Amino acid sequence: MKRHSRGHALCRTAALLLALLLLMPQSTALSILPEPDLQEQPLSVSVTVSVSAYSPLDKTRTGWLSDLLSYHELRLGLTASGTTMAIAVDGSEAFTVSLTQDDSGSTVTTSLLPDRAFSAGISGQTALDRLLGTSSSLSDNDLLPDYNSLQLLTDGEEMVTALERIAGDRMTVKKKKHAINGYGTCTRQLTLTVDEEEANEFGSLLIAACPYGPLMDILVDINYSGDQSLVILTEDDGTVHKVTYEGICGEDGNMRRYKLVWLLSRSDTAVKDELTSTMPPASSSGSDTLTFKRSESLDSKGAFTGKYTYSRSANLRSGKSSVKLEAALTGKPADDGTTAVTGSLSLDTDDDDSEAQHLSFDLKASLNSTTWVGTAEVSAGQSSGGNTLKAADFRISIEPAAASASMEPVLPVTDLDKISDQDLLELRTELLGNAAQQLVARWMMLP
Repeated sequence: MKRHSRGHALCRTAALLLALLLLMPQSTALSILPEPDLQEQPLSVSVTVSVSAYSPLDKTRTGWLSDLLSYHELRLGLTASGTTMAIAVDGSEAFTVSLTQDDSGSTVTTSLLPDRAFSAGISGQTALDRLLGTSSSLSDNDLLPDYNSLQLLTDGEEMVTALERIAGDRMTVKKKKHAINGYGTCTRQLTLTVDEEEANEFGSLLIAACPYGPLMDILVDINYSGDQSLVILTEDDGTVHKVTYEGICGEDGNMRRYKLVWLLSRSDTAVKDELTSTMPPASSSGSDTLTFKRSESLDSKGAFTGKYTYSRSANLRSGKSSVKLEAALTGKPADDGTTAVTGSLSLDTDDDDSEAQHLSFDLKASLNSTTWVGTAEVSAGQSSGGNTLKAADFRISIEPAAASASMEPVLPVTDLDKISDQDLLELRTELLGNAAQQLVARWMMLP
């Protein structure tokens, strides 16, 4: 597996925890915050941070760092089509970056490289990743889940529930009682089998039953080979508690032999999932195993509790790699209308190219509909020890933003997938140099 820097892992894990806090309650009826609809209402997010303890620095230098950070603000604009980011120093924006994405790829514009736009598509990276030299492409996936992972379960539940209607007489239905410990008792067994000659017809049925969303985006690129089998166990009213899939599928050049078992339970006050999947390469030796567990509950006073575990290990031609992630989240409503939130996350990674890494994140916050205020503690480094950022105070403000009605100027576009490595390096150097120049200029004006 390809090696990822500690900073890249930290950024991905921080993003994952933010997704955990923002999106996990919305994956069920157990909502702490209203679910944002970016299509209808863009959002404006402001983030400020101060630090009271950082293990590599003594108290004096940590104070200097915190004083400097106190003048900085990260401003984000979130819309259905993209994201804008700005770094402000003492209220004045040092630079802005805008990223838009569609089916053909992505485009980035920035005040650091004015009067130009940059696109990327065929490389599998966003234009911003390509410009900065970072990576988010699928080929560099280090086995971590992303913020869409829980939405995949929501879409998957809707898909298998609708499949009986979509498949019609292609699906056989038997009355058969199955007691599943911790998940319920099923009385119906639905079976959909497709032979090798009609393997891709199986995919067409899944797509027809799937709602638009992240799972649909995956399914449209999947091919199927050989016999396909899907078994769904439900109650009499169609409530699904177990899904089993066996078959060969995947993208071209990466076909896998899947055996997937998903247990699920849903109610107004509790949600539970347990998913296991083995997916070795279809045409070569090796192993790839994934497990995921989720438990969410809401008590009579409106307090939310969620626990999540995820692990994946692969032993493929490209090498060995493993990930284990555990997370917990609680939210307790207070009399003043706020919600007290605590969260924790631990991540352990290991691969052939680097020493085992460990990262942990602990969070305490108070939130209302627009503002989060709290403290965080982060520890990152090799499993034998690393740097710790303690008592980092943060404030996150989330507010509705007006949709832009102005016409953006048409700029000349540079395709970053088609320029030489040397030209890309020169652009990257110019970008980073301009960012440093803008920041230093504002630092010199601070009191």
